[in-house]
Amino acid sequence: MFDLDGEAKVSTVRKKLVALGRQGSEDLIALREGDIRGSGYDTAYKAVRWRKVYEKMQSDGCPWSADELAVSGAELMQALHLAPSHEIAELKNRLLLHCVCHPQDNTKERLLRIARDSVAKVRINC
Repeated sequence: MFDLDGEAKVSTVRKKLVALGRQGSEDLIALREGDIRGSGYDTAYKAVRWRKVYEKMQSDGCPWSADELAVSGAELMQALHLAPSHEIAELKNRLLLHCVCHPQDNTKERLLRIARDSVAKVRINC
């Protein structure tokens, strides 16, 4: 039932697709296309939009999981002087969501800078 009107922001669609994973996204897009074709209404553009977003993510080299980030948890811990904790997993998830919308930032240097800024903001807000 996600984005039935086809008006969700591209960033929202990207995040939803990553949450579903590659295969789940392909399945949902195919289901949506079939559902729209079977409805008899001229709304195919709503399914086409998802397919275009998915294909753009693929061509941009968008990471689909935290394991596909250019920085590991160990590298984050070392750079930020943090011990193993749930904070590292949360940070990696924030970095993933960032890279879903900005795949060009999936480099070790950029991610470490973003992570440092993110951790500093969290510590300031506490």
